[in-house]
Amino acid sequence: DAYNSLERGNTQVFTLSVLLSSLLIYNSPGVPKREDLNKMTFIAKLANSIRSKTDRNLNGNEVKQIAPGFFWLLRDALLKPTDRSGQPCNFKDFLLEKVLSKDDNDVWGDVASVRFKAAHCLLNFFTDFDAEMIPPPSTSSEVMENIEDPKYKDKISPDFIQQVEYVRTKIFEKCKPKRGYTAGSLVNGIYLAGMLQMYVDALNS
Repeated sequence: DAYNSLERGNTQVFTLSVLLSSLLIYNSPGVPKREDLNKMTFIAKLANSIRSKTDRNLNGNEVKQIAPGFFWLLRDALLKPTDRSGQPCNFKDFLLEKVLSKDDNDVWGDVASVRFKAAHCLLNFFTDFDAEMIPPPSTSSEVMENIEDPKYKDKISPDFIQQVEYVRTKIFEKCKPKRGYTAGSLVNGIYLAGMLQMYVDALNS
């Protein structure tokens, strides 16, 4: 968010960024909790914004066609994720089962329903959902404070270096050319300029 910016302006910039992207990387520190979804209600607003603010009157299939993939990157996380049965699992399954799903004790009529609306939109609006975790570079405060000093390079956790390379490769594999409105079409320079003008006009109306 920009300094002294208004919520509407932030939402407009984010909406435009998503519409023009082929992959959205959501970077969050630590292990996410259900409460984190309160910060993601912009996704629910985003879906409504896209459907209602373009002169093309986009239908659900067209919105899905131009939507990017969603990649949740968990930064500085140390948790060993498990599923609901207590078995080890990857972070994608952990998020799907323990963060984005509904517990039997949840009450849909209370404030928690805001979180689940965002979760539903995240899983149904974006073309693909994935998640990975990167552990902290070190548990030593001295190393963290001097992380850019070459003298501390050999003290950075090998697990951190290995996972960064893995996530980097995975993200590059997921970066695809931007798709157009119709199935199988790709966005070129002229197409992109037209989309940008249409979205800016819609967001400013």
